[in-house]
Amino acid sequence: MEKMDKLFKYLNYLNPNGSFKRLGTIFDTRNNTYFYDSGTGKVFCCENNELLILKFILNPSEKVKNKILNMSEMDINNAIDNILSLIKTENILQMPIYSEFNLPSHSFLYNEVNNNLEHIVLELTERCNLRCKYCIYNEDFSTFRDFSQKEMSWDIAKKSIDYGMECSGENIMLGFYGGEPLLNYDLMKKCIDYAYENYGEKKNISILFTTNCTLITQPIAEYFASLKSCKIMCSIDGDEDIHDENRVFQNNKGSFPASIKGFKYLIEQYGERAAENISIHSVLSPPYTFKKMEKIKNLFVQYEWIPKNLELNCNYVNLSGMDQRTAKEKEENAMKVYRSLWMHERDTKKAWAMNSMCDSSDSYYARQIEKNEILKTHFRDLVDTPIQTLQLNGCCIPGQKKLYVTTDGNFKVCEKIEDSPFIGNIHEGIDLEKIEDYYLNEYANLSLDKCNNCWAVHMCSICYANIYNDEGINIEEKNVLCHGSRANALNRLIEYYQILEEKPEIIEEMIDGVEFDN
Repeated sequence: MEKMDKLFKYLNYLNPNGSFKRLGTIFDTRNNTYFYDSGTGKVFCCENNELLILKFILNPSEKVKNKILNMSEMDINNAIDNILSLIKTENILQMPIYSEFNLPSHSFLYNEVNNNLEHIVLELTERCNLRCKYCIYNEDFSTFRDFSQKEMSWDIAKKSIDYGMECSGENIMLGFYGGEPLLNYDLMKKCIDYAYENYGEKKNISILFTTNCTLITQPIAEYFASLKSCKIMCSIDGDEDIHDENRVFQNNKGSFPASIKGFKYLIEQYGERAAENISIHSVLSPPYTFKKMEKIKNLFVQYEWIPKNLELNCNYVNLSGMDQRTAKEKEENAMKVYRSLWMHERDTKKAWAMNSMCDSSDSYYARQIEKNEILKTHFRDLVDTPIQTLQLNGCCIPGQKKLYVTTDGNFKVCEKIEDSPFIGNIHEGIDLEKIEDYYLNEYANLSLDKCNNCWAVHMCSICYANIYNDEGINIEEKNVLCHGSRANALNRLIEYYQILEEKPEIIEEMIDGVEFDN
């Protein structure tokens, strides 16, 4: 094992004071075993001997050590030589210890939030005509508000639109939220008409909102279809049986008939433009089964009038409301929870999609569901030498990517973050100090140690959603989500490389469909 000692001495030289476990991970597809290098984002297919050495580097154990000892000295030396060669030529196993996150400067932040706002969202109402059983706005989700009768006034709405237009570049998305935003349809229409009449010649304005479709009539659908750019995400969980398990009216009656009726009005009025402007968002709730995924897919088969190329999004139900457990209990149980939900033998959605894409000729809907995940993996950070800066996980620039205006005119980072520090209001404008204090500096200071010791740090999808309360970041909640984020990163790698092995044309088609900014 003399050569093994030499290897570890070299690794200690390259990674002083650092854990080797953070340097990468090993994953299996149906056909091969791979090593993902955290510092560069590179992935290498492993032979058995190199695999054992890498496993021992990342997570030493007696079991792996004994397997290595059963190898011949020549095999051990050859495997170590191959790894040393990769270290020197491909710069693997060298992710640095980061001293800080790469945060935007004050001047950069000022310019972005005041000149490059991309999306402003108006909370038109806190009312909703449904009582979906998994909705975040109920008593089981203590960090989110309950439904109420509060509605945004025209004065706040107008000021919000003016603010958004003033702080945006050439393009701006104007979004609406609730509750169910169409319960305040008159105000929504007034906002849209005002925006186009006063800013339509100066700005490229896109309208964007999510609806349960139950309130859409033919005239309403006709109005949205008449707009220059209006994209609507329709909340439909699958066929009637699946949909009505959770999406019910206040009297517990299923909402599917009303939803599908309103959805059809939209499809009819948009006509040939339906597929590029209308999408379906489905929430996958327990029990997670292939049968349920087929029922989501069969919605398209059951109703022939639904365009076959319509975008379909499918996400797991929000788990963040399980705060009846203590933070410590959540931390201890997190891996068990996320294994059942995310790990490869677990993640029903991803497993179903992979089976469909690799083993079936009818894979369009599976591709639609997993497209964003696959493209994120394809376009991950991938460089020749180790990445020297640490980004703030999956976080956006608060107040620039999106600005959420509550019914009262307060500013939030986005609609997915409820009880969290405001970042200004419509009367006084954006508060850069609060953005820097709560969403940049505090987040960075409390996250650095854990992120430094995580192999998935450059593939992390954690953002501000679900980890804040009105006092700032809830670091215990974030630490729980870290387990799920790592599992998700691992499964993204498995999915991507299995498809790359068996159906590379699927990835090529997805890449060809990506529109890049000039």
